[in-house]
This record gives sequence, C-alpha cells and structure tokens, in this order.
Amino acid sequence: MVKTFFFPQIDIMQLDSLLKHSPTAVLGNFFLGAANVAVFWPSLDHQWLLIWSAFLFLVMVFRILLAFKYKHADKALISCATWHRWFVISSLIQGLCWMALGMYAVVNLEPTQLTILFVSTAGLIGGSIATTSSSVQAFISFSAPSLFPVVFMMFYSEQATAKVLGLLAVFYFTLTVRSAFDINAIMLESIRNNKELQGAKKRAEMLADELYKLSTQDALTQIANRRGFDETLEKEWRRASRKNTGLSLLMIDVDHFKNFNDHYGHPMGDEALKQVALLLKQQATRITDYVARYGGEEFAIILVDTNADEAIKIANKVCRAVQLAAIEHKDSPISDFLTVSVGVAHLKSDQTRPSLELVTLADRNLYEAKAGGRNCVVG
Repeated sequence: MVKTFFFPQIDIMQLDSLLKHSPTAVLGNFFLGAANVAVFWPSLDHQWLLIWSAFLFLVMVFRILLAFKYKHADKALISCATWHRWFVISSLIQGLCWMALGMYAVVNLEPTQLTILFVSTAGLIGGSIATTSSSVQAFISFSAPSLFPVVFMMFYSEQATAKVLGLLAVFYFTLTVRSAFDINAIMLESIRNNKELQGAKKRAEMLADELYKLSTQDALTQIANRRGFDETLEKEWRRASRKNTGLSLLMIDVDHFKNFNDHYGHPMGDEALKQVALLLKQQATRITDYVARYGGEEFAIILVDTNADEAIKIANKVCRAVQLAAIEHKDSPISDFLTVSVGVAHLKSDQTRPSLELVTLADRNLYEAKAGGRNCVVG
C-alpha cells in the first residue's frame, strides 16, 4: 500500500489538471514570498532573505519550465509516472523552501512576529488543496514541509501562545490532508466516469456506423444496395449542383439472367452476381466511383466529375470485362458466356431538376441496349 501511495497509477487527465493549476500555484507563491520578505526585512538578515528569494524564484522558474515542457510534449508518448514524479519533486522543493524560511524565522523571532508567516503558510496550503487536488502526493510534499516550522515551534517555545499555534497547525494539517484525499477521490471517480462515458460513446458510434453500413450494403455481393445508391446519388447530385458540374450514371443489366438461374440453379446464379459485382468494382477504380446493386440482376455505377464520353468509355470496359471473364452461360441466345447491357446517362445538375431524371434517362438507354440485341452500350 505504501508503494502504491508513493508510486500511484496516474492518468493523463490528472497531469493535465496539475498543469492547468500550475500558474495559480506559482503566482501565489511569488506574491506571498515577496510579502514575507517585505515584512521580515527589518528583523532578519538581508543577505539571507535575498538568497532565499533567489532560490524561491529559481524553483518557480523550474515549475514554469516543467509545465511549459509538459504542455508541448506528445501526450501519446509521455510517461505519466515520470511526469508526476517531477511535479511531486517540484512541490517538495517549494515546500522545503518555505520550511527554510519558517525555521529561520521561528528561531530568530518572537511568536507574535510570525503572524504573517503563519497566515501565508495556511493560505498556501489551503490554496494547494485546489491546485494539487489531482495528486495527493504533490499536496503532502508541499504542505508537510511548509507546516513543519509551526509544529517545531510548539516543542521549541515555552510560550503557551506558541504551543497553541503549533497544535492548531497540526489540526489544520490533518483537516487539509483529509480534504485533499476527499477531493482527489471525487476527481478520480469523475475521471473514471468520464472514461466510461467516452468508451460507451465510442462503442455507440462504432455500432451506429456498423448498422448504417449493414443497412446500405448488399448482403450477397458486398457492394452498396438500393438504399445506399439512392442516398449517394442524391448527395452527389446536390454536390454537383453546388459545383455546377455534371454527373454520370451507368445502369447495368445481366443479359438473360433468368435463363442462367433456370439452367444452373440459384446458388450458381448468386456466385455469378458476386463475380459481376467484383468486375464492376475493378472497372470503376476512382475513390469517388460508387458501385451498387440496384435490384435483382441490375447494377448501377455513379461517376462523379465524368463527362458523357468518359462514362461511355467506362461502360464499354465493363461490357468487355464481363465477357472476358468467361462465366459460362450456355442458355444465352447471344453468347456462350455471361454478358451485360449498359445504359449511360449524363446530366448537368441543378437545384430545380431532381436526380430521378438521371435514373430515368439511364433506364431508357438501358432499355434501348437490351432492345438492340444486348451485350452493348447505349448512351
């Protein structure tokens, strides 16, 4: 348990909190340090106070540099334990610095002259509960040395006032440590809850993405289904309208596919559709090309930023690729192998014209390709 306390598991959010409160802690130490030097200047050795001030300043600079370096460090690569150790060490050094001033003042001044030091120390410790609440180790490393002179005075001095102050300091330290542990526990619970919430949110987003993918993907061919096609066509139509560009569409039908199913059976028909879908994806190679199963043995390809000539060229590639795949179709009246017919449409998008016009035109050209003997392109 002792090892766990001195070498705790530190979360990056705890380190971020220490960094966030570093300016407050540094400024508080600076102003109270200057106030104490001003008050003790007439009563204590000037050279000693100057040396103490210089040392306190160096500690402050070190803490500022530490916070600055942490802020610009790659959070994915840092060691939380190492950085926490440095924060704790810097807090300890600052606490020892205040302890040195306290011890020097206690042995050289009367208890009544130490009021400003006691008030300053109490204020710093009370403030450090907030600034170091994400690390109990940092809080104790600073507060314990800072309060030591007051406790020491309880045993060193014979005056009742000093002993009472010492006892109050012990009681105050106990309360602040308890508060630091309570606040730290609340913060850790908040961090855990936040992590669980973020994890649940991420899982929900992944599930939503997966469900959407399933809802827009054809189970057989693993390409987009009709829903995915409709949504993408509408989206690309609006985008083309904004950019004042055209949009091309290929409607593709597998020739005499009913005969294929009747002759070879539906399992072989499913395999043939899978092969056709793969061939279409191999011809539509741009990242913006969108291949979908429109329904049954009919497919579609949305071609963004493609003119009519380019669309017809891709359509002819599709026809050749399917025929060259040599998928046997002995019950076809036009070829010994599976073939497709393609209708090509190209329109310039605008806000007053619905995307359905592009589908209608491509369907009309597909009908003409089928009426004209199939295994051809009409556009």
